Amino acid sequence: MAKVEQKQLEGLVYRTSKVIKGDDGKKKYIPVERALKLDDLLAESDKGG
Repeated sequence: MAKVEQKQLEGLVYRTSKVIKGDDGKKKYIPVERALKLDDLLAESDKGG
């Protein structure tokens, strides 16, 4: 298993979406971006879709 350090992740962006309910009661997906963290790599999994 390769060792990854936080320093290697500098400049990388984690992109995801946040689910909120709209005024009409439907789900809306809002894009979210932030700096990539080491925990993101360890927690990521493919849930299908």
